[in-house]
Amino acid sequence: MKVYRDSLAIREKLCKSDPSNAACQRDLAISRMKLAEALRFKGDYAGALLQYREALKVIERLAKDDQSNTTWQRDLASVQRKIGLTLQKQDDLSQALQAYRRSLEIMETLTQAYPKNPTWYQDLTFSLDSIGDILFVQGKHAEALEVYQRSLAVREILAKNAPNNPRRQRNVSISQIKIGDALAAIGDRAGALAAFEKALALRVRLVKADQESLEWQRDLYLAQNRISRELRRQELYDEAFAASLEEFAVLDALQEKGRNNPQWREDLDRSVVGLGSLSYEFLLAQHFAKALEAADGAIAHDPDILWFHTNRAHALMMLGREDEARALYLKYRGANDAHSGSSWNDLVVADFAAMRGSIIP
Repeated sequence: MKVYRDSLAIREKLCKSDPSNAACQRDLAISRMKLAEALRFKGDYAGALLQYREALKVIERLAKDDQSNTTWQRDLASVQRKIGLTLQKQDDLSQALQAYRRSLEIMETLTQAYPKNPTWYQDLTFSLDSIGDILFVQGKHAEALEVYQRSLAVREILAKNAPNNPRRQRNVSISQIKIGDALAAIGDRAGALAAFEKALALRVRLVKADQESLEWQRDLYLAQNRISRELRRQELYDEAFAASLEEFAVLDALQEKGRNNPQWREDLDRSVVGLGSLSYEFLLAQHFAKALEAADGAIAHDPDILWFHTNRAHALMMLGREDEARALYLKYRGANDAHSGSSWNDLVVADFAAMRGSIIP
């Protein structure tokens, strides 16, 4: 942090001695933006916002003095996106949306004036995605879908014009994931699954082309996770279980390469809970062997979550393996906080009540 503050102090002195030097003024704005980035990374969003807005003032003056300078205009759009992101971190969604829309307006003007610049089109999709994300969080899913589809249309053209550029292919898959999320939110389950599967197909190709890329592998996992969750929502439990197995194959490989990576650990925890939930759904659907297999998979990854063991005990009982089931029921009898504050005993009673109509005669 001290390095960025010292650099900013030097830039301020230089620019004060030569205020008409546009290059120096831009360097000053960049120094403020770098400091803002560092502050945002530390979680000091108020401090970051202050620096971004000071940078914005400088760039606005430059852009006003030379409206034909596309560098200033792009800088202006970039700062607005950064301001929007920082406001979003502060949960000020209304102001964040305004900043993102100002950024989009600038990039639309630039791409219309210079339609052959792919970098500017890419910037435009970033602004579109940011707007869509805010709308999605606000519950305006249909509006978010429309914005995501605009972004996808641009990204598909960029990817088509550079078929060997993996980053552009990945951006198309990101749009497909966002579209899938929006379609799921408005109730179009078939459309959501189709979008997720398109994203998965792209990410499979990226992984095959570069098997050493951990980023591509995590992207692959995220697409598989979306598919398994959507299949569960559609009560296609066998297909969901198959998708979960593929999901865990990628996750386990990532864990081997970076056990201390907190993001991958969080991914694993989320998927393990999903597998445990799928085990329970298999029970209610009377697919007892699959319920046992899913419970065993969840327990193998995290044996300390007690409600996985209730699922296993129920499955064993329904498969006629009463002695093994009884041993489990007795092993954990009296345990506290088995799930969401419920004791083991209360959870077993609640499960029996839930299963009685669909399983227990």
